[in-house]
Amino acid sequence: DVAAALRQPPLRARTNDSTGFHVHVGRRFGGGFFSFEEVAAVAASWCRFEAAINDAILPLPRRGNAYCRDLRDILALGARRGVAPSAAAAQFHIINVVARLRAFRDAGLATTALGAGMVGNVSRGRLRAHISGDDALIVVKNRGVDDPLTLADGTLVPPGLELVELGEAGEAGGAPDSAGERTLWSRDAAAVGGAGIWRALGVEADGDAPMAALEDHPEALDFDADVDDAATLLSEATTPDAFDTVEVRLTAPLTIEDEDRLLRYLLVKSLLPHAPPHVLAPDPSRYCKLNLTRCGLDAEDATFEFRAFPGDVLERPLATLGWVRFCGDFTAASARGPAPTAGDGPEAELLRFAGLKDDIMMSAWWRECAHRVRPAATEKRRVATNFAADFDAWLLSAKKASFDDADDGPLLDACDRWRSVFAATHSIRQMVSADDASVWGRVAGAQDAAREFVKLLGARLLERLDRHERDLSVRCECA
Repeated sequence: DVAAALRQPPLRARTNDSTGFHVHVGRRFGGGFFSFEEVAAVAASWCRFEAAINDAILPLPRRGNAYCRDLRDILALGARRGVAPSAAAAQFHIINVVARLRAFRDAGLATTALGAGMVGNVSRGRLRAHISGDDALIVVKNRGVDDPLTLADGTLVPPGLELVELGEAGEAGGAPDSAGERTLWSRDAAAVGGAGIWRALGVEADGDAPMAALEDHPEALDFDADVDDAATLLSEATTPDAFDTVEVRLTAPLTIEDEDRLLRYLLVKSLLPHAPPHVLAPDPSRYCKLNLTRCGLDAEDATFEFRAFPGDVLERPLATLGWVRFCGDFTAASARGPAPTAGDGPEAELLRFAGLKDDIMMSAWWRECAHRVRPAATEKRRVATNFAADFDAWLLSAKKASFDDADDGPLLDACDRWRSVFAATHSIRQMVSADDASVWGRVAGAQDAAREFVKLLGARLLERLDRHERDLSVRCECA
């Protein structure tokens, strides 16, 4: 019913190959969201069957798509340190993070982080390389499973916790005195203009190097270098004074009040690559086939977001319904366990795992989706052919528009075709190699025509604006 309403006036929703159909799966009944172990189980199961889903039911534009990347690619970025994207590597990363969070919980540190906070000693240089933010919000960032932030007593600090106080080192686990004589920085003081966290750590700002290190290591100013590699270089380059031990207090984010949510939040931050909190842009980690970023929200808002399915299903409501059911069944099966074995899982195992093999309706849905998927080579030829036809149609309409100055109709038609070509270009770049002359040769040969079209469009727009200005002036004089 919703799909039918979207296609009707006044909306008249239209979709193309790049449109995605996103399904959010939550847990509104039974109290609470899934536990952090269950969230990890869903992610591990998806990594095992991701290749089978890609090959069986997803069209080519939903496979090689910058806004619909494989989850294993994103998890490889979160694991860091040269981890190649694969199902086994992603599952190992998940198992490693879950084991650390279980130890964190069993030691009572989750409760401590929700209360007064974890207190311990750490070197200035190591702390500087593992935190990110500004004076108002300093978070522990993910630098990979083999490079965690640990306190002097060996306690592991999960990514996602916030630094609220920095002081001169005292006894391990001790707190700054009541007079605050040993406090170098605190979040409350920073909010009202207190001393900056980065100056307390011996640098000018987030990611900056001590000036002494820069004088001896000018290569640290190479902004094309990997940020974490540069941070490691600078940590090694700094003088011994920069490694003075300081005392830190780390707590859960202020918006988190229960342990279940904290552990889910820390799981997401530990699995996925770090996104600076002060950057006003969408988190790139959500642009994958299974978006986990919403799993760290409150229970009533938390969801798994399945982004893989194509959005051209508005005309096929049963295909839409089947994908919704599949996402729900897959989530439930993953949370129930047992966990699938490591590595890529074949299609037959996926159908048994998600319960499709014994469900006549869902088996028919799977077969119908699979029959619509063309082989990759055939799909690429179809995409290239359609793009070439659309491009040639735009060229013809642009020439017609240039010959007819009296009627804006041909120009508007050329604009519609121009928008279609422009929208298709982003997707086709991900599917057709740059040396394919049948596509990009045609585009390169039409550069002059494109410039003339833009000039024509600008000239017509100025004429229309001039007429509008004159009309407004007459109306004002009459008024």
